[in-house]
Amino acid sequence: MGIMDYMAHAKGESTIITPASETVNVEAVNVEGNAEDRMGNDFRWPTSMPQNTRDQVFWVFTDNDVTKDDQEYALNCIYFYNSLDNGMFDEHKQDWVLVYKQSVVEYGEKKSNKQRSDLDREMPGALYLPVDSLLRGEFLNPKIPAARAVLSQRSAGGGEYMIQVRVKRVGDENTNFITLASRFNDTKNRNKLYKTVIDTGAPETILPYEVRSYLGTGWERQAVVAPGYGAPANLFLATDPFQVSIGDDNNWSRWVQTNTLRVWERKASDQVDSSLIGNDVLDQFTYVHRSGGGLFFLNQRHEGPLSAYLDNLSP
Repeated sequence: MGIMDYMAHAKGESTIITPASETVNVEAVNVEGNAEDRMGNDFRWPTSMPQNTRDQVFWVFTDNDVTKDDQEYALNCIYFYNSLDNGMFDEHKQDWVLVYKQSVVEYGEKKSNKQRSDLDREMPGALYLPVDSLLRGEFLNPKIPAARAVLSQRSAGGGEYMIQVRVKRVGDENTNFITLASRFNDTKNRNKLYKTVIDTGAPETILPYEVRSYLGTGWERQAVVAPGYGAPANLFLATDPFQVSIGDDNNWSRWVQTNTLRVWERKASDQVDSSLIGNDVLDQFTYVHRSGGGLFFLNQRHEGPLSAYLDNLSP
C-alpha cells in the first residue's frame, strides 16, 4: 500500500486504520497544489487534526528533503487523529498516547523534554500526545516569547548588525558543527536568503531549517506557529541543549549553551528573511557599541576588567 493509497483510505468515520503488521510504503513525491486534490481522490483530513499539523503532513509527503523519521511521524499523526475522531481513546481521556508504526504502544503520563528526546531516539518518529483537547492544545501551542525588531539592532547606516554563527551538539568535538555565513542561502528552498543578524528584540535564537537537518535528533517533531516576527511561519523547537558560537571573518567567540534554540520550517515564506541571534545567546557575552561603528564582543580576558570598570562608574 503506497502513501497515496493509505491517505485515500484515511477518511471520516469509515476510516481504515492500517494495521501495525502491514508495511506502509512511504515515499515523498513532488506535487504542488491543494493537498485534498493531490493525496487521493477520496482523501479527507481527520476532523480533529489542527491546521499546522495538516501543513506539516502535507510538507512531509510533497518534499524530497525530509527524513524517514519525519515521514513516520506524519503517518503516526494521521493514525492518532483518525483514531481520536473514531472514539478509540474515549476511555483514556486523562492519558497521553504513544503511537509508533501506526499503532498504539502504550498510554502514559506527561514526559519531560529529555524523556521525549530519549523516546524519539529509541522510536524515531513516534508521536506522544495527550488525549485531552485542552492539554493537547497547550502542548502543541507552547507560550514562547515573540521576537521583535528593535532600534539597537540597527547600525548608523540603517543596516542590521550581521554576524556568522556556528552550532553544535553539547559534547561534540569542535570539528562537528554547522557554520552559517552572515548571508546564508538555503539551496533546498529556492536559494532563499537568510541574513544572520544580532537581535536584542529576540528572546530566543532562531536559525534556518538546515541546522536541524544537519544536526539530526533533539527537536520536537511537531512544528509550532511563530509568534511575533515571521508569523505565521512554523518553528521547530529544540528538546536538546545545543552550543552556539558567533564570529566574523577572523575570530570566533567561545561556545555558549542554549536550551531554547529554534529553527524555521524548511519552506518559510517571504516574511522570514533573517536568522536571529537572540538574548539566550547574547546575554552570555559582554559586548559594547562603538560610536559610529559596530558591536564589539569582548573575549574572556577583557570581560573581567570591563565589568570592574563599569561597577566603579557613578550612577
